[in-house]
Amino acid sequence: MWRQEQRFKHDMDCVVNTLHEQVLKLIPIKTRLNTLEKHLQQEIVLDVFRGYSLHASMLGNELAVIRKVYRLVGDLKSIHETVIERIGTTRDYTEFYNTINSMVTCLTGVQDDLTRNMLSARRVSADMSDPFSDRQSMLCVKQKPYFGIVTDDGLEILEEVDLILNMGVICHFGHE
Repeated sequence: MWRQEQRFKHDMDCVVNTLHEQVLKLIPIKTRLNTLEKHLQQEIVLDVFRGYSLHASMLGNELAVIRKVYRLVGDLKSIHETVIERIGTTRDYTEFYNTINSMVTCLTGVQDDLTRNMLSARRVSADMSDPFSDRQSMLCVKQKPYFGIVTDDGLEILEEVDLILNMGVICHFGHE
């Protein structure tokens, strides 16, 4: 009996160590996504201010995807941390199996969401790499926005940018 308890504890320690390693891998990914989000938001503000509506719309779509992936990575981190906590309270392999089973179910859902978002990211990336839009940006051709390519999330981001720009204008006029 004592040998089984030692084996169980050893197995649980191995699982917890593996999960901790996974959590540590997610931290720099979240940091990179957060940095990218801030950078894209600044680019969108500049594009809108300069009148590059089409490029701002495409970046808005990309930012929406980045935000979704950021939330999903946060969900993955939370799932791992929750399982680590639950493993600390398990007393036998049956409880452990049930804990891992629920984790697998959650991870499958997150994986499906990530797959959908990655497909969306590839589509946005393909739109952004369109040589025609790059030439227009280089030539400083101002366009009216074509909102047919803007997703709902992208439109929400553009509305955020509009609010930021309006606040900047209000703040600027308030100081004169």
